[in-house]
Amino acid sequence: MTKFTRKVKTGGFLEFTFHYIGWVGGGLMYVIVIKWFLWSGRKVKNSE
Repeated sequence: MTKFTRKVKTGGFLEFTFHYIGWVGGGLMYVIVIKWFLWSGRKVKNSE
């Protein structure tokens, strides 16, 4: 337990937070990324 706490305090906290956010909102982010790619792709096609 002490090693885990120490790892979290030394900077593993950000990594842990990112993993947690990625695990919880992974599906949502996946959809957002796909929509962004589709939107940017359409914008590029329209500008040509």
